[in-house]
Amino acid sequence: MNKILFIGLIAVSLLSTATLASARFTISPSIAVKGIYDDNLFLSPTDEEDDFITTISPKVVLDYKTGKSLDINLDYGFDFKFYSDNSDFNETSIKETQRAKLVAQVRPVNRVFVDIFDIYQKTPVDIKRGFVEESSVTNMTVSNVFTLSPRLELPITPSLDSTFGYRFTNAWYDADEGNKSDGHTFYATLTKRLPSRFSLSLNYDYLIYRPDLTPKYDKQHVAVRIDYQMKSNLKFWGEIGKDYVDFKNAGKDNTEVWGVGSEYISDFMEGLKLTVTYSKSLSESLISVTESIDADEIRYYDINTLQFTRISDRGSITSGLSELKKLNIILEAGTKLLLAVNPYYSIRDEITTSREDKVTGVEINITYPLATRSIISLNGLLEKEEFEPDNENVDRYGLGGEFSYNVNRYLTANLGYKYFERDSNLDADDFTNNLIWLQAILTF
Repeated sequence: MNKILFIGLIAVSLLSTATLASARFTISPSIAVKGIYDDNLFLSPTDEEDDFITTISPKVVLDYKTGKSLDINLDYGFDFKFYSDNSDFNETSIKETQRAKLVAQVRPVNRVFVDIFDIYQKTPVDIKRGFVEESSVTNMTVSNVFTLSPRLELPITPSLDSTFGYRFTNAWYDADEGNKSDGHTFYATLTKRLPSRFSLSLNYDYLIYRPDLTPKYDKQHVAVRIDYQMKSNLKFWGEIGKDYVDFKNAGKDNTEVWGVGSEYISDFMEGLKLTVTYSKSLSESLISVTESIDADEIRYYDINTLQFTRISDRGSITSGLSELKKLNIILEAGTKLLLAVNPYYSIRDEITTSREDKVTGVEINITYPLATRSIISLNGLLEKEEFEPDNENVDRYGLGGEFSYNVNRYLTANLGYKYFERDSNLDADDFTNNLIWLQAILTF
């Protein structure tokens, strides 16, 4: 499939359905030129080879809203890369360079919603091997994940709502190891609003999952969820259910699934928010690795909920159905000095193999405006990984920062640095990596 035509046709067809007179339309073209010094281009443990990379990145951001019938946000551009000493790795083709994110919702008639999501980007192939997400050369590949999800929201009584929907998901990876797949999910939800700020939901999903490299299966998910809005700024939720899996030509399996969580927004300290989630689920890797830049920060797209979130569930595009246990704590604070701290823990057991990935870590991001035109951002990562059956223990470290200065309303200059280190007890794929860059962004 020609991905550039696919994304373009979706955007054009959606625009053609809108009523122009009631639309709000903005378009923001820009071009960025970035020079990067990389002291270990191939992430080698010993034979480090440095290079200077020039990237030229034209981009257009389109935002289109009609109020009642259609919302579109399209972020589309290219990252052309030119290596001073390794020109064989230059990236100039459309497949290598294009980056795209489409988020749209169509509302053709009352109570009917159609959510559309498409993202084309670079992604890690296997987290067991060394990688740096800013690098295109080692353990990275081009990916595209597309989701189409129509649903009907139908109230039954003043306190009882129902939702019926279908979700199609296609995952494509350029790397041969990537587990390309199609997924068809039919789902229904009944939600009852109870007295005393409680609500009760009954959820049923039927997934038909057809990957290329791992066993094909059908999965039924049945769960009950309760939400409690204790105060306007404090809520809790809990869910318990069961998944029934029917592997084609490989037997059947079932497992209990559950999740609990809470969210607190401070009413005495502006900008303070705490979110805690702990869950056990059956997960496909394509749901967890999709990553996007949204509102100038790294966010992750969950195909199940069709929402962006700060919670990461990093997997490998080589894996199939896995049992996933994860704990996430997210603390966000500040209005001027912005602080985000994210401790996390996850265990991913692939059901049809003996592979287990255990990840424990913490990520910290700080942003502070030094003056009216300048912003400084700092970020850090500390992570411990355990991989079975290889009995490999890995420590990953990351530290970086960027200074951004708005020269005028059209021109922004950025100066940044990042350090990465991977240390394994097997000395496999160990490396250190330093990146220094200078960037100019011209917005029209």
